[in-house]
Amino acid sequence: MASFRFCLKSKFRRRDRKQLLHFVDALLLHLEAGYDLAYAWSAALEVTESSANPEFLNSLRPTAEQGMADLLVRIAKSYPNPDHGLWFWVIRELYSQGAGVAEPVRAMAAALRREAARDLDEHCRALPGRLNLLLLLFFLPPTLLLLFVPLLQSMIRAFSD
Repeated sequence: MASFRFCLKSKFRRRDRKQLLHFVDALLLHLEAGYDLAYAWSAALEVTESSANPEFLNSLRPTAEQGMADLLVRIAKSYPNPDHGLWFWVIRELYSQGAGVAEPVRAMAAALRREAARDLDEHCRALPGRLNLLLLLFFLPPTLLLLFVPLLQSMIRAFSD
């Protein structure tokens, strides 16, 4: 059974959210076209197969003996981000009750987009501080050397004479 341990590294968090959003968008398109969740799930996996991480896709694939409700429970339990796991619980509950799942999938896609926009905003706000630090670390020492080495050399020559 595949696990979601690869999602735990923070540097891969954005990439995994993007993959999940791509999968959820494909799932939503199939659901809005009127397909059942089980068919839409497998079709969305096929659509995202070329662009997503194979380990991520294997985590979303049902096993041979697993039904749709069991698959959603497994994903909800093993997904590293509890907020995203909650969406899979909601979809599972609605699916087991026979209710429509297109609206929660649409809400999940919107939440993933808002989360991505919020992370991008945080990244853009932190960028000037990081750039200032890079300027200080990499450009200030050579600049100081260029300015003060000739001065130090002339002072050494003056005192040595």
